Amino acid sequence: MSFTVTPDGITRTRGTGVPSVLLVGRTDFFSQLEDDINGVFFNQTEFGETLHYYHAKLDEWTTYRTLYDDPHSSAQFGSEAEFNTMRPQVQIQESKLAHPITKQDQVKIQDIRYTVDDYISDGVGITTLYLHRLKQ
Repeated sequence: MSFTVTPDGITRTRGTGVPSVLLVGRTDFFSQLEDDINGVFFNQTEFGETLHYYHAKLDEWTTYRTLYDDPHSSAQFGSEAEFNTMRPQVQIQESKLAHPITKQDQVKIQDIRYTVDDYISDGVGITTLYLHRLKQ
């Protein structure tokens, strides 16, 4: 079965093959999503931050627009012990990466240097880098 999209609607005909309307729709959706993410969230005047990324294997610095977060969490253990931690992280658009991310590469954001401890993709084009602050 195949589908055809026209101004009058979607028509269906018998046959075999890949429903191309699904492929076109998915491509358009991801393209629109990337445009929205780039135009709003990674925009320097809205939320975006400039990240300087050092690709150690290439001995090369690259600049990206990212979202920066320095989350803090705390836990109380009884009445005597309290645990505090911070794990800085940045989100970056995968389509903008010039080179692959590697653990232990260095980054600089807001004049603070970090190493990349870990990273994970969210599956829709954004990768989160988990950072460790270097001593100044």
